[in-house]
Amino acid sequence: MAFFLKKSRVANRPDKPVGAGRYRLFLVVVTMGLSTGSVGAEQSIAEREGLEVDERRAIFVFINIRDKADHHYTKQHVQELREHLFSEGMSVDAIYNQSSFGQTRFLEENVRTPEPITVEPYEGCPKKDYRIRAMEVLRSELGIEAYDYQHRFFIFPSGKTTKSECLFTAAGQVGSHGVESSKAAWAKVHSVFTIAHEMGHNVGFNHAKSDRNNNGFNEDEPSDRRYGDGSCIMGSTTGPKGFNSVHADQAGWYDHLPAGTLVLLNKPLVTERVLLPLGRDPYREPGTQVIKLPRKSADGEFYYLSFRESAGVDTNLKSAFVGGVSIHRGRKKGKASYLICTLKDQEIFRDAERGLVIRQLSHSRNGVRIHVEFRHL
Repeated sequence: MAFFLKKSRVANRPDKPVGAGRYRLFLVVVTMGLSTGSVGAEQSIAEREGLEVDERRAIFVFINIRDKADHHYTKQHVQELREHLFSEGMSVDAIYNQSSFGQTRFLEENVRTPEPITVEPYEGCPKKDYRIRAMEVLRSELGIEAYDYQHRFFIFPSGKTTKSECLFTAAGQVGSHGVESSKAAWAKVHSVFTIAHEMGHNVGFNHAKSDRNNNGFNEDEPSDRRYGDGSCIMGSTTGPKGFNSVHADQAGWYDHLPAGTLVLLNKPLVTERVLLPLGRDPYREPGTQVIKLPRKSADGEFYYLSFRESAGVDTNLKSAFVGGVSIHRGRKKGKASYLICTLKDQEIFRDAERGLVIRQLSHSRNGVRIHVEFRHL
């Protein structure tokens, strides 16, 4: 039997300065070389392997607007929210846990969900003013300082009235990866996918778009220029899914994983490669999950190759994104991602300017085999 201490980064705690960490004690029982994990819960990959865990600190506030008698939040809504945040299977924490290999978590001990509050109405729906008023109520009536949390999520009543026409569905302030700050988000729904999306903005993610012609423009711009990639929670909130490979790389989730989990091919070559499904445990199943190739070396843009399987939070991912190598473009630092295509067996993707040819040879639930020709930078 052995004890060990693992440092988990928890920012904006009321009893800690911003950026300070704290230690969590795990009891590990080792028998015949095997570890049973931590007490009371199954260990995540990051906990098991001793990686730093960014435990996000959040407060979720249901707002009742006094003149909106058509919709009133109660304790039942708070309970529903907690199930969406923490329940086994599909939850906000599950999406981040799987996509980040356990390195970014929304754990119950760091998330506060007070009872709904009531504020006076404004004309229209000024989100900033409602946020300020809600924070004043939290401070004066409940003794809660919302700025102590990295995420301040305000949930408005659905529908509309003459005085409070909150016509938006959801919105979130965009943070910066690795920078400790307090960001706000607003929504009229409290679904798993909407919360995960808006929390993603707070963490530092931009949207996941599409560029099917690979011409540098988002095909969805005529209708809604913000979205388009249905394989990523930052591109669609209409169903279960995790994050795509571009966003995972931007968050630094591959930086401390075993060498070869993400492979950069930055010189001319002809090769065959196998990609394992995105999110597989890289310690128990070593192999490449993401390949990066320079798209435009002058501005730091890359192609990202990855493969998704119907498992975990991706169990019900649309079939269009399962069974083939997905080709995205994006930058390591901060911008949106773009899905170009997802190939089927024997289909080919070409970029004549780069001398790049990608052919999908075969696939199974355990991976995809591809042929890559990269002629010049």
